[in-house]
Amino acid sequence: MRTTTRGKVDDDLYLLGSSQVPIYLFPINVDYWALVEGGISMYAADVLQDITNIVGDLGRISHWFITHKHYDHCGILPYLMPKFPNARVYASEATVSAWRTAKTREVIRSLNDQVGQANDSLIDRIDWADLPVVPIKPGDNLCLGSKYSFHVVATPGHANDQIAYYDPGRERLFVSDALGEFDETDGVWRPLVFEDYASYLGTLHNLEFLGVRQLIPGHGGLFSGELAKNAAANAYSECRRLEQRLQWRMRNGFDVEGFASDLHREWRRQSADFVPETLHLASMRRMLCLMAHRR
Repeated sequence: MRTTTRGKVDDDLYLLGSSQVPIYLFPINVDYWALVEGGISMYAADVLQDITNIVGDLGRISHWFITHKHYDHCGILPYLMPKFPNARVYASEATVSAWRTAKTREVIRSLNDQVGQANDSLIDRIDWADLPVVPIKPGDNLCLGSKYSFHVVATPGHANDQIAYYDPGRERLFVSDALGEFDETDGVWRPLVFEDYASYLGTLHNLEFLGVRQLIPGHGGLFSGELAKNAAANAYSECRRLEQRLQWRMRNGFDVEGFASDLHREWRRQSADFVPETLHLASMRRMLCLMAHRR
């Protein structure tokens, strides 16, 4: 089963903004709430309205969990953090380190501006250097009171700083982009290998051993049942299938550039609202190059 409806998606979980680039909200106790994922800036006003409607007092937001540094997973942070006086941002040490570089901050700003700017009412942005950040690392166990806990899972391959958050009590996995992108037409996982192919495959293999009742990727809503249980295995097989397609083409005289253009045409439409066209094509090219040069 797949749920993409904005609003309540489980007894204790809300999808905010857009299912294409969602942020998730849940209560950690009777007083405080937590957010997961950081979205893109053009949805900032929608997300803020959703939080206000559900939570009321914005001072009740205490935790904001980020999965990695990519522009579509942290773009809302500078706009909404000034609204949450009691919140702290939790991100991997590698993500925090990346945010400290001018290059990363400029990429995040530029790509968010390309897909759509934040509402003019949200002009009081916080500087990245002033974010109240708590660096965390894979293997950490984060206790969120008596009802919730997160185990921090390393999920490199898509991004070298990416982590996932696993709630063992609910068998709920906030997996971000570790599995790739769910193909809404064919019902399979498209690879999104942007950093290291061997690490990507290793991540998928490791995720197969987690008991997952609810799977929450960075895009596309909440997955449950067999879709959640079999997602890592399917993502692994689809990744190897793409590799085989690439190898076949290369053996028969076709180049990476041509295949990247074909993938761009095949896959572009689903993410067109939040991924600039030039970035999508470049991403396909990079992924195929990583696969082609795998050792």
